[in-house]
Amino acid sequence: VLLYKLCKSGIHPESRMYKIIESMYSKSKSCLKLQNGITDSFDTHIGVLQGSVLSTFLFNHFIDDLNEVLPSSCGITFNDVKFNHLLWVDALSI
Repeated sequence: VLLYKLCKSGIHPESRMYKIIESMYSKSKSCLKLQNGITDSFDTHIGVLQGSVLSTFLFNHFIDDLNEVLPSSCGITFNDVKFNHLLWVDALSI
């Protein structure tokens, strides 16, 4: 979905930027650090890469249109202000 949104925003699939991002995410792997060691690596298919300098840009680009697609009817009201979602640099709360 991220690559689709990049194309939709005008980043051409043959561009250098697109190819770098595609390469970074096509075979990404993760592992977990636990109390007794580190797990075997596993494929990751969702999210942005931790520690990447592009992660903030990619996350913000990905969620940029959420205001348009989230229903305004859900959420909470605080001091007569309706909140239906909160955004941080690298997280989202719905």
